[in-house]
Amino acid sequence: MSRHRRRAGLRGKPRPGEGPGPGRAGPGVAGRAARRAGAMAKAYDHLFKLLLIGDSGVGKTCLIIRFAEDNFTSTYISTIGIDFKIRTVDIDGKKIKLQVWDTAGQERFKTITTAYYRGAVGIILVYDITDAKSFENIQNWMKSIKENASAGVERLLIGNKCDMEAKRKVQRDEAEKLAKEHGIRFFETSAKSSVNVEEAFSTLARDILQKSSRKAAPSSNRPLLESGPPRKAGASPVAATPCWRLEDFVVAQECARCSSFQAKTLPECSRTGFIEKINCATSKREEYKSCHSAVMEARVFWRFVGSMMCVAAVFAVLVVWRQRVLDRKALEKVRKQIESI
Repeated sequence: MSRHRRRAGLRGKPRPGEGPGPGRAGPGVAGRAARRAGAMAKAYDHLFKLLLIGDSGVGKTCLIIRFAEDNFTSTYISTIGIDFKIRTVDIDGKKIKLQVWDTAGQERFKTITTAYYRGAVGIILVYDITDAKSFENIQNWMKSIKENASAGVERLLIGNKCDMEAKRKVQRDEAEKLAKEHGIRFFETSAKSSVNVEEAFSTLARDILQKSSRKAAPSSNRPLLESGPPRKAGASPVAATPCWRLEDFVVAQECARCSSFQAKTLPECSRTGFIEKINCATSKREEYKSCHSAVMEARVFWRFVGSMMCVAAVFAVLVVWRQRVLDRKALEKVRKQIESI
């Protein structure tokens, strides 16, 4: 009898780590959840989005994989659209999470890739030292940055494949002169032999971090609301120009579909159904901006491709039909000539 009582007593007590009762979390579970949340919160101090641009075949994908995975293979195919890798690095005692985006260099993907310029805080321009044309096109890529990227975005020039010295077509002096003209840093790298790859990415991340610290130090003097006499009660204030149009350094998250709550509360969602969250370093403001996601851009691209294929198919049918008509006429003419003999 006493044994049954002891079992019942043990059965009524919660085990270590279990909750005190149904529907309530005990100290063990809450502690583990808190530690897990703290570890996730301390995973990195800053998130920087970097973008690699340049002609097709200059080695952008190989550079990213060498940096993110310390690996190299010469069997990569051309990038279709856009892709990215992530790596966290330590810069000046800060954990920096680098989101490195790889873009396609072909002209047909330009509509998709330029949509990613705005959110980037650092852009790496890559050319092939064995391909003079890829170096000449750097000026065109510079123009594309000016037209599509945020003002004040950090840039870096890379001459890739420096291990192929025997096939060099672009001299180092020319690249250094171009970099000096644009006021940017320059590295010659080799994804194959891992020369200067780590140094190039780390230098760009350090420049962005230092610029972010300088911009965040002074408080913004811009008014958040328009100046003038007090408004009447119930009148909504007019917001100033968005901070991402005024400030040099902004960090934007990736374009994402609006949630049901955001669709009801944010007017930016009404335009495209997609928004990106933008953090302005100087004013420390968070704002939202409507955007076009890669999915939307890809959908437009493939819709255009599909329509072109339909036009080509119709044209091919018309060509075949016309040829058959001409063949029929030719046979009829031959038949009449035979009958007349």
